[in-house]
Amino acid sequence: AYLAALPKAPSFYHPIKQKQRSIERRNFVIKELYENGYITASQAEVFSAYDLSTSLTRNNNELALRKTLKKTNSFFSDQVNSIIQKKYPQSLLETEGLTIMATLDPKLQRLAEQALQEQLLKFDQSNRIYRGPLSKIPPEKRKSISEVAKYLNEFNNIVPVKHWKLAVVRRIFNSHIEIYVKHRALEITIERLQSDDFKWIDKRKLSDNSIALIDQPSEIFSVGDIIYVQADLRSENSEPYWRLRQVPEIQGAFMAMEPNTGKVLAMQGGFSYQLSKFNRASQAKRQPGSVFKPFVYLAALENGFFPNSIVVDAPITINQPNGVWRPKNVNSDWFGVAPLRKGLEHSKNLMTVRLAKEIGMKEVARYANLFGIYKEMPQYLSYSLGAGETTLLDLVRAYSILANGGLEIEPTLFELIQNRYGETIYKHGFLRCLGCSVANLDTATKPIFLNLGSRLIDSVSIYQINSMLQGVVERGTASKSVGRLGVNLAGKTGTTNESKDLWFIGYTPDIVVGCYIGYDRPKSLGPNASGGKYCGEAFANFYRKAFTLNTIDWKAPKATKFVKIDYDTGKVIKEKKTEKIVISELYRMHEQPSNALVSTAFNGTLKMGQDLLFLEKDLIESGSGPPQRSFGSIISGDQY
Repeated sequence: AYLAALPKAPSFYHPIKQKQRSIERRNFVIKELYENGYITASQAEVFSAYDLSTSLTRNNNELALRKTLKKTNSFFSDQVNSIIQKKYPQSLLETEGLTIMATLDPKLQRLAEQALQEQLLKFDQSNRIYRGPLSKIPPEKRKSISEVAKYLNEFNNIVPVKHWKLAVVRRIFNSHIEIYVKHRALEITIERLQSDDFKWIDKRKLSDNSIALIDQPSEIFSVGDIIYVQADLRSENSEPYWRLRQVPEIQGAFMAMEPNTGKVLAMQGGFSYQLSKFNRASQAKRQPGSVFKPFVYLAALENGFFPNSIVVDAPITINQPNGVWRPKNVNSDWFGVAPLRKGLEHSKNLMTVRLAKEIGMKEVARYANLFGIYKEMPQYLSYSLGAGETTLLDLVRAYSILANGGLEIEPTLFELIQNRYGETIYKHGFLRCLGCSVANLDTATKPIFLNLGSRLIDSVSIYQINSMLQGVVERGTASKSVGRLGVNLAGKTGTTNESKDLWFIGYTPDIVVGCYIGYDRPKSLGPNASGGKYCGEAFANFYRKAFTLNTIDWKAPKATKFVKIDYDTGKVIKEKKTEKIVISELYRMHEQPSNALVSTAFNGTLKMGQDLLFLEKDLIESGSGPPQRSFGSIISGDQY
C-alpha cells in the first residue's frame, strides 16, 4: 500500500523524514482497497494500524540513520553535480541513475577546510574590527535558561563552521564575559569568555557603518547579544577555553590534486559552504600575479636560456598604446643583474618583463595556452606578471604538469562512473597498470603504473624549473612560511597589485596544493599582506598535518649532469671550498654551462654603474660588462 502511494509525489512521502504524511497516504490506499472490494473492513482496520518502518528504524541503527538523512552537499559535491549535469542527459539522471566513484580524500578535505578557515580568521582578526552580534534577544525572552534555550532553538541562523556554537551574552565584567552556550536542541550551559580572547578588538563597526574605538568590554558587548563561540581544548583533561568568533569578510579557496592523474583530492571553495555556495576554486577568475612567472621562465629555458643565464634587474620604461608603463619590483629594490634562478626565487618583476620581451610575448602566450592557464592570452607585456584572469583549479592543473615531469593531465573529481547494471561507462586518466591482471596478488610482484599522457615539455627544462621553485621555498619569497617546514618542497608565491589577490601553489612529485585569498569584490588586503605570508602559512599548516616531513626525491632525467654554479653571478664554481652560495644546476650532457646569453644582458651603448653588478670584476673587465664606471647614468628605456 505504501508503494502504491508513492507515484503521486515520491518526494513528499519519505518513510523517515515525512513518516506521518506517508502513513496517512498509505492508509488512504488501504481505504480504497476496502471500498473497491479487495480487502475486508477488518483487514483494512488491522493494516491501517501498522507502523511504517524501514530496515534502519527496525534495527535501531542510529549511526546509519544519521548518515542516511544527513545532507552531504559541499563545494566538491556541487562541482561533481555541475559536471555530471553537462556530461549526461537529464532523462538518464532522473530515470536510470549513476554510481559515481569520487576522488575526494575525506582527511585531506577536512584539513584543507581547516587550513583555509584558520588563515581567513587570522587575517580578519588582524584588522582588529568587531562587526557586532548576529542579533539580540529581547529582555522578556531571557528571564531564564529555558527561555534562552527556546529562543536560540527557534533562531533562524546557520552555524557556518562545524565546531562553532551559538551563544548569548549573560553578564559583562571587566575581566570576562559570562555567556549562555547552546549545545543541542534545548541544552544550554553557562561559560566564560576571557578578556584576553578579545584583546584583538580595537574598533567596532556601528549600525551606520562608522567605526568606533574600543576601550572596555561594555563597548564591545551588551547583554542579550547573540554571538558565535568556539571551544578550544588546550589539553585532554582541561576545561574548554571559549573563544569569540565572527565570520570574516575575506574569502578564499584551497585545493589539493594528485599530479600524475589529475584527481582532485580536496576542494574548499570558500570560508563556509553553508554561507556561500559560490566555488572560488573553480568559478572565481582572479589575477594570478607572480604564480604565473614560472611559465615565463620555463618558456625561456625552452628557448635557449639556462638557470644561470644573466638578466638585468633595473628600472625599465615601456611605451604602450595607452601610455608609458613603468613596472616596479615589489619592494622597489633591484639586483642590477642576476641569474634567472635568483630572479625567480625572489620574484623580480623587472627581470621577468625583460625576459618576456627577450623571448617574445607570443612564445609566453603559447606556454600559457599549453598549460591551460589562459585560453587566448593577449600579447601584452603586463601579462608576463600575471595581469590576466584565471582560476585556482587551472593554476593547480598547470603546476601538476610541472610536478609530474611535463605530462598532460586532465583534472577530475571522479574516476569511475557505472550505470544501474554495474557497467563502467566512464573511466578517467591515462594510467596503465602492469601486473594488475595476475590471479594471485600475494605471490605477484608489485604492480607498476605507467602514465601514458602526452609529453608537453622537455623533462630537463621541467627539472630545472622545479629546482628553481624549490629555491623559492628554501631562499626566496616562501622561505619564512613554507621554508620553515624544512622539506625540499617546490612552490611559488603570488601577490597582485595593491595586494588584492594572494596566492601560493606548493608541490611535490606526488601532491599539488593551491591556496587563494582575496575579497569577492577586489580591494586591497593592506600593505603587509602577501601570498607568502597568508597562503604560505595555510599551506604549511595543511602539509604539516597531512604528510610526513621527509626529504622528497626529485628524480633527474637521464643523459644529464650537475654543475656547481655561483648563486649570485651564475658563474661555474671550480674551487672545492668557497663561502659563496653554490647551486648544483642540471644540464644536458652536451651543454656548456657558461653564462649563457650574457651578452644580451648588456648593451654596449648603455652606461651602467658598476655598483649595480653582482658579477665579478674579471667578467666586467673582459668586455662582457659595461665599458666604464659611471654612477647615476641609468637611462630609462626598453633597451636593457
